[in-house]
Amino acid sequence: MKKHRLGITCILATSIMIFAFLNPVHANSSFKDMERFGWAKNTVDYLVEKGAINGVGDNLFAPHKELTRGEAAKIIALILELDVNMNEKTNLVDGANHWASPYIKAIQTEKPGVIDGYPDGTFKPNRFVTREEMTKMIVLAYNFERNTSRSLQFDDVSGWATDYIEILASLGIIYGNGDGRFAPKAHVNRAQAASMIHLANEVFPITLNPEFNVEKTVERDGIKFDLFLGQAYGRLYVKTKATNISENGVPYIGFNGCDRGFSANLFTENNGEKIEVGSVWRNPVILCTQAIQDLVLEPGETIEETEILNPPTEGFKENHFVKVEFQKGVYEGNSTIIPIEIEIPLEELE
Repeated sequence: MKKHRLGITCILATSIMIFAFLNPVHANSSFKDMERFGWAKNTVDYLVEKGAINGVGDNLFAPHKELTRGEAAKIIALILELDVNMNEKTNLVDGANHWASPYIKAIQTEKPGVIDGYPDGTFKPNRFVTREEMTKMIVLAYNFERNTSRSLQFDDVSGWATDYIEILASLGIIYGNGDGRFAPKAHVNRAQAASMIHLANEVFPITLNPEFNVEKTVERDGIKFDLFLGQAYGRLYVKTKATNISENGVPYIGFNGCDRGFSANLFTENNGEKIEVGSVWRNPVILCTQAIQDLVLEPGETIEETEILNPPTEGFKENHFVKVEFQKGVYEGNSTIIPIEIEIPLEELE
């Protein structure tokens, strides 16, 4: 199975509360029992909108209720958009006639190993899921790997789940209880599970290593630019490398902690006018300082950045093109910024 590696260096936020504040899905949850779980309102609404989770009736979500293995199978199968056939059943003896059987079967078929059965041939769909078991499910569902630029360890974690827990912690998907502990053996409740899966699904794009099938090399003002385009999960990935091939340093600007001087956007042209379409995907669990920083690309030095572009409503079209800008110049003092612009038509994508 192909592994997905972290391709963008980022500063991870240190609080799920910050994430919930910065990324509202709805101002208020539609479930009347979410008042004491304000930190999870947006994540629950997100999964409800995706059709991956439901309330328990009477306008209640039961956020404190412990999550069962059957419920976990349904959420994972639906959030990953697996091919769920409601007429198919799992071959595990106690799961065949369970309401979650089609979801268990879909995971067995498309994501084997994410939620295993037991050696005695059972699935135990009504058994509660522990926090460490949930980390294993998420890591295997998304093929996550450790972000080596960030490490977070817990005092009470050891044994078989250590790697899974530390991988999710390194990606900013889990943070523990705030006291150095993770409580791996505790049961995960529905609100916690919703938060973990929401963050995993939103972080997922930066962990992909897409196949780049368009390459373009141009030289401008003593800089060699290598540009690559690729698609994965409905998004467009634009990787840009800039190498100083001159004998002098080249000044450029970037946003400290956010980018290295590149920007990429999607455009179309109408009657000679360039119109921006789509949007730039932003990682919801990173915080970047917005201070503009003067930088220098030294002779022989190479910098690299990958931008992820969301499609417009009508999807990506052949008449769309990507425009990459390199912010050459100096910001401080007498600002002299002269962007270097390079365009790549999407018709070159396979």
